[in-house]
Amino acid sequence: TQIKVYPDRRPGLDAEDIPQLDAPAVRRFRQIDGVAAVIPLLAVPGSAEITTRDAQNFAQLLGVEPANLPYLGVDVNAGSLSLEHGESLLGGALPELFFDPAADTYEPVAIDVFNDPLQLRIMNRENADELVIDLTVSGVITTESGEYMDVIMMRMDDVLALVEWYGGEEPEPESLQLSLIHISEPTRPY
Repeated sequence: TQIKVYPDRRPGLDAEDIPQLDAPAVRRFRQIDGVAAVIPLLAVPGSAEITTRDAQNFAQLLGVEPANLPYLGVDVNAGSLSLEHGESLLGGALPELFFDPAADTYEPVAIDVFNDPLQLRIMNRENADELVIDLTVSGVITTESGEYMDVIMMRMDDVLALVEWYGGEEPEPESLQLSLIHISEPTRPY
């Protein structure tokens, strides 16, 4: 069994009136009998764009602890299932869905994520700043991994550095708002 807990972001809700997905919530979930793993995921705010030569794509950028990947049901069909510092895993749909932004009509452009030079551009909606970094892909997540087909996964500490850049200050670990928490039972890591 797997449970996914998302933050409640409905308009008009006061953050003080709803439970938060933060470090204390992760600790509370870990204390529940029968829980094998509690896997926090952190999304980088803003827009993440991947570019190479004359093609681009967009994706959600998620931070995860590498040891938690088996519990998420993530496997790769190319490369390796590793997240060393500076490495990323690309969702299986991303390499096939790049496009030429100068084209008049959408035509998917397939790229070789291991040999084409990739850059990741993160745009800050608050102040129009952008950060561009070289993107090193260690693996491509299988399309059977479902919801992770169109994401970029990076180590949690690498994503925390990007969140710090985005917010202009080091995030407070205890109050950092997570994007998703996966909870799984002990008999079957996903």
